[in-house]
Amino acid sequence: MMNDNENTNHKICRKCLIAAQAEAVDLAAEMDRFLAMLKPEDMAGDDLFSKRISICKDCSYLLGATCNACGCYVEFRANVKHSNCPKKKW
Repeated sequence: MMNDNENTNHKICRKCLIAAQAEAVDLAAEMDRFLAMLKPEDMAGDDLFSKRISICKDCSYLLGATCNACGCYVEFRANVKHSNCPKKKW
């Protein structure tokens, strides 16, 4: 007998973030709402965000769009200027 995970052809990639996750369409919408609520002075700039995400993509704690060290969605955390990595990688 197959379980639900065996019935699906979609495999979650450890290097894919929210936008690349087929089942994460709602998470992408949540990201838009989250960013709309942030004050401009609290947002990480594009360069800082890109640097953080690059580090997260190479991290062994990344699973899909989630950090297994703390449970956050890395794109949410990386967008906040004064946030930090729970493993002190950024």
